Order: sequence, then C-alpha cells, then structure tokens
Amino acid sequence: MIIKLIGDLEQELCSLGLKPGDEVGAVKDSVSKVGAMNFDVHKNGSTYHCVVWPENYEIITNPNTQTT
Repeated sequence: MIIKLIGDLEQELCSLGLKPGDEVGAVKDSVSKVGAMNFDVHKNGSTYHCVVWPENYEIITNPNTQTT
C-alpha cells in the first residue's frame, strides 16, 4: 500500500531524506496494535528498515504519483 508521510517526522526519518508529503510503499506491521507501518529506504548503498506511526501517515487510496 502507498502512504503519504505527514506531520513532524522522527529525526531518524528526516536524516534519511524523508519529509512530509513524501509517498512510500509500506506494509502494516504484523504485531502492532496501534497501526504502525513498515517500509525500507535505500540510501548510499544501505537499506534502512523504517517504521512510522499513525499520526505521521495517511493511506493513499488512488496513487497517481511516483513513489520513493
């Protein structure tokens, strides 16, 4: 699923170059009881496993733009 990042993001996400308004492909966290989403970011030859909380994303139902 595609999510759009919103609000004040965690510093770790910002340091990876993510910002509010970015759209990423994500999957629901299988053990989260609060709606966390997981996604990977590739930067400088490394893969970073990221999590974002419900207050920092909205689900995009009709993705019309390129994802990161």
